[in-house]
Amino acid sequence: MANINDRPVCFIAMAFDHADTDYIYEKQILPVLKRNGIKPIIINRQQSNDDLNIQIIEQLQKADFCITDLTYTRPSVYFEAGYAQRTIPVIYTVRKDHLYSGQPDHLRVHFDLQMKPLIVWKSCDDPTFANRLEQRIKKTFLGNWNKNRARQEKRQKAIEEFSALPLIDRLKIMRHQTIKQLEKLGYSFSIWGERNLYESRNNFYGVQPIKSGAYNYMNAYKIAKNVANYASIQSFLSITKKDIYYYYELYSERKIMNKLKDVSKEIQKTPLKIVHQHHIFLSIKPVTEGQLASIFEGFKPLQQPLRFYNEFSMPRVYEDKEVLVKSTYYFLTGIKSQINLSEQLEFVQQQIVQQI
Repeated sequence: MANINDRPVCFIAMAFDHADTDYIYEKQILPVLKRNGIKPIIINRQQSNDDLNIQIIEQLQKADFCITDLTYTRPSVYFEAGYAQRTIPVIYTVRKDHLYSGQPDHLRVHFDLQMKPLIVWKSCDDPTFANRLEQRIKKTFLGNWNKNRARQEKRQKAIEEFSALPLIDRLKIMRHQTIKQLEKLGYSFSIWGERNLYESRNNFYGVQPIKSGAYNYMNAYKIAKNVANYASIQSFLSITKKDIYYYYELYSERKIMNKLKDVSKEIQKTPLKIVHQHHIFLSIKPVTEGQLASIFEGFKPLQQPLRFYNEFSMPRVYEDKEVLVKSTYYFLTGIKSQINLSEQLEFVQQQIVQQI
């Protein structure tokens, strides 16, 4: 999400240097903006040596919305409004007589803008204009701006709180959050998936510490009929090539099949035909496309921020039966907060659901 200004910024596009438009701005528009904490930007009141068109575009790119008064039919005003409405809301106002038939071109709203929901003012001291303008600003722009601002402040607070935690706590939270996401999809975390690789291979831990994310390298599975879904979770401050190579070998098809057979009586009842592997790598620091492309043949980045996966399928023969093994590696990297991780996990969930 793009950064939001500390307070709303409104670009004013109108014909100044006319008594009525100057008055309507100073006595009607400006007080409405001030009451609502909105900062106005007017190009002819900017102190700059830059080309005027450059100034206009730069300021429009900084603005959150635009008020365009079409009175006196200035070509520059039409240009500014057209450029603005590509990306931000535009509120159109005009003096009433510009809508009359038979008006000369310089005192008439062009046809393509006559269909806009114009806020009309009868005279510069129109007693209802300011209220109608204020209501339009609140309904079409300000409410959404305030919501987006609150959302961004929440995100920033979450980033600050997350970064202030000790590294071990951040890794624990990342694992726990991912476990909860997989449990929603019906995955089971059983005793075979609760081993800490850095401890003795015979040292097993209880379910609750594992589900809290206390230990790295966890496995989960879900079996339906003759299809098995296997998932693994591991989190790092930064993923190295050595880590990826290590886990790539660890999650070989035969090892996964042996794990599934150890824990599932269902496999013995109904021989598997398909095994989907979903390996989720969590990293606080980003992983580059180059790092992954150098390891995985046919590597494909899916979308930003750095969410990558490599998928390949191949038949394997186990106990004289052919099983199709599909492997997907997800790299959720550059994790700054729990909100950021949730967004990435939603994407992973969509990918997994398609294969369950």
